[in-house]
Amino acid sequence: KGSHAQIVKIDSGEALPFVDDLSKAQGIFHDPRTRDMLIGTGGTKISYLQLNKEDQKEFALTAREILECSDNQLSTVFQEAVSIDNRFEEVLKHLKKRKSKFLDAFSLEVKELLNEQILYCQILLEKLENNNPSTSYIPIDKLQIENKSILFMHKQKLQIVPDLKVSKKDIQVFLDLIVSGQQIKVEEMLKKNKDLILASGTVTDNAKRIFNNITGFQYAIWALDVHMWTMLLNYLTPEAAFDQVKEYKLCSWIDEYGLHSNWQNLLNAQKLYIDNFNNWENTKRNKCLIEQIGGAQLLLPMHVINEYCHPTRAFDPCPDFTKLEKNSAWRKCNVDDGEWFTAKFNDGPLGIGFSAARGKMPWCGSVWDTKHIWSGYGKETVVETVSLISRDHFALSTLFNTRLQQRDELLANLENKLFVKNK
Repeated sequence: KGSHAQIVKIDSGEALPFVDDLSKAQGIFHDPRTRDMLIGTGGTKISYLQLNKEDQKEFALTAREILECSDNQLSTVFQEAVSIDNRFEEVLKHLKKRKSKFLDAFSLEVKELLNEQILYCQILLEKLENNNPSTSYIPIDKLQIENKSILFMHKQKLQIVPDLKVSKKDIQVFLDLIVSGQQIKVEEMLKKNKDLILASGTVTDNAKRIFNNITGFQYAIWALDVHMWTMLLNYLTPEAAFDQVKEYKLCSWIDEYGLHSNWQNLLNAQKLYIDNFNNWENTKRNKCLIEQIGGAQLLLPMHVINEYCHPTRAFDPCPDFTKLEKNSAWRKCNVDDGEWFTAKFNDGPLGIGFSAARGKMPWCGSVWDTKHIWSGYGKETVVETVSLISRDHFALSTLFNTRLQQRDELLANLENKLFVKNK
C-alpha cells in the first residue's frame, strides 16, 4: 500500500531488496550517514548541504516524522507481509537499522526543529498563563501545547551522540562525579576520554533532583559551579560549549528546577531566624534552626556545601568569591567529624537533628539549639547562634550574586566569541 511504502522508504536511497547484507550490493547500497542522496537509479548523488534552506527544513520535518514512527509501529506494518513471506523479516531488520543510521546522521537538524517547536509551545503557554497582550498575534492551539511533552520525548531520543566512543556506564559515573563536586576525578576521566564532555545522560543530584538528558557542562552551569565549568571549558570548543548552552535553555527539567540553581529558601530561613530571634521562645528558634535552615541546606548544590566546609577559611570575614581556587583540594563536605549528608548529631541527620553553620569559626559545625553552643570536632564552644547565622547569611547572599553574575558573563562571552568568529 502507498502509506506503507512511504514508511519503508525512509531516505532517498533505493527500496530495500531481499539481501542478507546490503553492504555487499554496492550498486544499491546507500549509507545515510554520508549525508548525501542518490538521485534516480544512475548513482548520481547530491549533498544535503547543496539543498536550499526550504528543502533542508522540509527534510528535517520528514526526519521528525520518521523519529515519531517507533520500531513497534514498523513491526505492526510488516506483520501481514511477514506472514506471507518470511523474507520480509529481513527487510524489517535492515529497515530498523537504516532508520537508526538516518536519525544519527540528521539528529542535529531534527533537534533544532524540535527546539523551535518547543519554544513555540512555551510562548503559547506563557500567553495562556500570563494573558500577555504582546503575544496576542500568536494563535492559541491547545493541541500544540499538549504536545509539548511529546516533543520533549522525541528530543530525548536524539540526545546521545552516536559517534562518541564512551560507554553508558562511564557517562553515568562521569555525571555522578560532576553533581557530587569531585572535580579531580572528573578531570581524570576527561584526560582518559575527552568524548565524555559531549555525552548526555540522566543523573540525580544529592538533593534528589533528577536531570534527564543533561551533560556535565550543562549541570555545572545550572548549579552555578564556576570552578567545575571553568575546568570543563578546557575540553570544549567555544562552538560546542555554545551548542550545549542553547540545548540547556530548552531542557524539560527547567520547568521544575529553573534556569539555574538558587538557595533563596535557605537565605529566607536564615533571615526569618535572625529577624525573630529576640521575639521567639527557644522552641520556635530551634524548630527554625533545625528544620527550616537545616532542611534548606539539604537542597544546596555541592559547591555551596564545599564553601561551607572550606578547610582554610571561614565565612567571616566574607571571602572574595570572585577569586577562584587554584586547585580542587578545597572541595570538602565535613560537618564537625561527620559528613554533610550522613552525619548525625542530636539524634538525627541534617534537617532533623541539626543544621550546619560556619560564621568565623575554623570549621563547619553542627548547631541544634539556642543555648549558644557550637559543637566542633568533639569540642563545645559558647557562640551565639544568631551571630553565626547572620554571618552565614551575608556570605551566602554574596556567593549567590557573584556566581549568578559569573554565569551571565560566561553565556555572554560564549556568544561574543562565536559572533566574532563568524563575522
